[in-house]
Order: sequence, then structure tokens, then C-alpha cells
Amino acid sequence: MSQFPETLTIERTSPDEFGLIGHGEYEESSVLAGQYRRIIIEWFPTVAAAQTAVDERHPGVSCEVLEHGTSPSRAVVPIWPPADFDPADAGEVWSAEDYN
Repeated sequence: MSQFPETLTIERTSPDEFGLIGHGEYEESSVLAGQYRRIIIEWFPTVAAAQTAVDERHPGVSCEVLEHGTSPSRAVVPIWPPADFDPADAGEVWSAEDYN
């Protein structure tokens, strides 16, 4: 297994910041072994500052500047249960109050 990060991207993380994002896989000792791993390593005020950091701290690691982010979309749990939900199946209830 290769060392993390395998690749890097520089992405806009806010209107006035750019993030240096590491991409790779979780190591074998992790319960998430082999799954995709994405970590914000550091934030910078400009793409140039981020690129300088890559050149100095991560020589030889592939880096791409992206116009869009790579953040995975978040899972959303609906407030209402699915049509086939039956509390008798699992002994659980589904309530909008679960999210307060």
C-alpha cells in the first residue's frame, strides 16, 4: 500500500481560501482499510501559496488545481420514513423529533 497522500488537489474551500486536499486510501491497520480517504491538509490564501507548499513539502506527489471541489455529498436522512417502513420489523420508531 502506498503512503498517504497518493495524490493532492488544490481546491477553493471558501470565498477567500484554498485547501490542499490529500487523496488516497486508508491503511491496512484501519477499520476503513482500502476505502477512499480525503483530508484537508492545510488552508492557503492563494493557489500560488498552496502550490509552493506542495513543491516544498510533498515533492514527487501529483497535484492538480481544480475549479470545483471533490467533497463527497453528504448522506441525507429524510424526516419521513420510507413507504415500506414498519416499526414492528425492527422494534424502532421513526419520528421528526429524532432530529431536534
